[in-house]
Amino acid sequence: MSLIRRLSQIGGVAAISATCISYIIPHFRIEALREIGFWDAFNVTEDADLGLRLARAGFEVRTLASQTFEEAPGSFTALVKQRTRWFKGWMQTFVVHCRRPLRLFVDLGARRAVATLAMFAGGLFGPLLGPFLAARMAYDAIFGALLAPASPLEIALSTLWCFLMIAGATALAFPLAIGMRRRKLTRLRASLIYLPFWLAMLSLAAWRAVYELWRRPFHWEKTEHGLTLRSVLDVEMEVDPFASREEPLFDQEAGA
Repeated sequence: MSLIRRLSQIGGVAAISATCISYIIPHFRIEALREIGFWDAFNVTEDADLGLRLARAGFEVRTLASQTFEEAPGSFTALVKQRTRWFKGWMQTFVVHCRRPLRLFVDLGARRAVATLAMFAGGLFGPLLGPFLAARMAYDAIFGALLAPASPLEIALSTLWCFLMIAGATALAFPLAIGMRRRKLTRLRASLIYLPFWLAMLSLAAWRAVYELWRRPFHWEKTEHGLTLRSVLDVEMEVDPFASREEPLFDQEAGA
C-alpha cells in the first residue's frame, strides 16, 4: 500500500490519489503493484492511472506530514507543454477507467465514483468550456438581460448566474490567498490579478491536449527539470574556478 495521504473525507481518495502521487516521493509495496498490474505505460500521466487503479483495487493512499518542492517550468512554452501533457493524461485516464462505468461504481462505491467523475468533469470541461461561457456571460451583461432582467424567470436566472460567477472566482482566489498566508508569501497577493491569464493558459493547454489525444495520444512532452541546480552551478563556476563541474544529479541518474 502506498504511503499517500487521504486528502478527501468525502470518498475522493480514488480521484485525489491521481493528483498527489506525482508531487511527492512515492513508496509502494511491490505486492500491491503486482496485484494491480503496475501502471499504464502508454498513459502520459501514469501517476493518475496508478492512483485510480490502486483505489479501485481497494488500497488506501496516504502521505507523510512533510514539505515537498516542485520546480516550475522555465518558460511559457514549457509550461503549456507540461499542462498539455497533464490534461491529455487525465483524458486518457478518464477514457480508460470509464469504459465500463458500472464496474467503476462497483469498484469504488457510489460516493467515491461520483467524487471521481466530478473531479474529472471539473478538471477537464472547466478549462475547455470556460472561455466560451465567460464570453457568453460578458455578452449577456453588456447586450443582454443579465443585469436588467424583465421577468421573474429572468431575475431568477440572472441571480443564479451572477452567484455562480462570484462563487467561482472566490473558489479560485481564496485558497490561493490562504496558501500564501500559510507560507508567509502575503507580499505576492497582488499577483492574483494575473489569475485570468493563468486560466487562459489552462484553456489553451486543454484544447491542445484534445488535439494531441486525437493526433498523437502517446507522445510524451517531458518537462525539463534541474534548471535551478544548473543555474546554481553556473554561478559557482563564475565566482569560483575550483567549483565542482559535475552535471546535475538527475542527469547522472538518467544514465545509471
